[in-house]
Amino acid sequence: MLTSMLTSISPTPTLADTQMGPSTVSPSTPLAPLAPPAPIRPNWSVPTELSTSDEFTAAPLNANRRTSERLAGQMAARRRSNQATERVLKSPFSLTLKDTLSSLLFGANIYLFSSSRDSPLLTLLGGLFYGPREPWVSDRLDGLFSPPPPLMLAFFFSLTAFLGLLTDRAVLLATGGDADAALQLAGVSVIGAGLLELARVDGGEKSISREEEEAARLRREEFEEFAGERMAVGGGERSCHKRDVVRSFRRYYSKYRVETEDGVTDRDIEGLFVEWNKIKGTGKPPTKAGFVKGVVVKEDVLIT
Repeated sequence: MLTSMLTSISPTPTLADTQMGPSTVSPSTPLAPLAPPAPIRPNWSVPTELSTSDEFTAAPLNANRRTSERLAGQMAARRRSNQATERVLKSPFSLTLKDTLSSLLFGANIYLFSSSRDSPLLTLLGGLFYGPREPWVSDRLDGLFSPPPPLMLAFFFSLTAFLGLLTDRAVLLATGGDADAALQLAGVSVIGAGLLELARVDGGEKSISREEEEAARLRREEFEEFAGERMAVGGGERSCHKRDVVRSFRRYYSKYRVETEDGVTDRDIEGLFVEWNKIKGTGKPPTKAGFVKGVVVKEDVLIT
């Protein structure tokens, strides 16, 4: 019965099966397992010599127009920077019009920043070339101003111009040969140095000559004599105005009776009064209106 059932389940051969012939694979033969693919081995060999085909080729520019223009501008700027740097290194004293102007501005900056005529560098050079016993060098060593000889002054100007040239070359190398940036920096720096010099002049920091020092010493002695005769300290709540002191001082000394351009000005007398009051007076500064408390001028010398 089992044999008959298997016979009825087995399929009947078709025409295609009879044409293909007998099967080459036996049902009892096991199937071979699938083999893995062969591994890919990269080529790690390095060429012994580089040829033109091995050189790096620039990637094509982006199809975007703005990006292409930006990249092209950057490459052109880098090329100009390299050319300018190479030019400065090969011929550092080959100057264009911008280079000359920026070098002069840097030189003026050094001259003004070093306090111009009171420059300690000028005093140092004078001591080296003329010696410390030279009159103008001796005055400078004492903290006074004395004009140097014209030849020495011309040498100092040439030295500052040369230092300005070296500064301009250094700025060009730092900026990649950008002459416009060097010129702008030189202009801004010389403006700052000029403002600093004006502040020194306005603040009274500039040195005076020996003649001016002697005249100032004489005026201080004259004011001390005047104060001992015509002023009193310790007036309590009483006070005097700076104009009262100026009028009384001019009346006390006939040579200062009239204010002249080359003589003692009212501002000079007020300065003498403030300086005297700090040392021998009450020590109180004058008010904004010009009054000084505790110091009075004798009434018999006031001019109405």
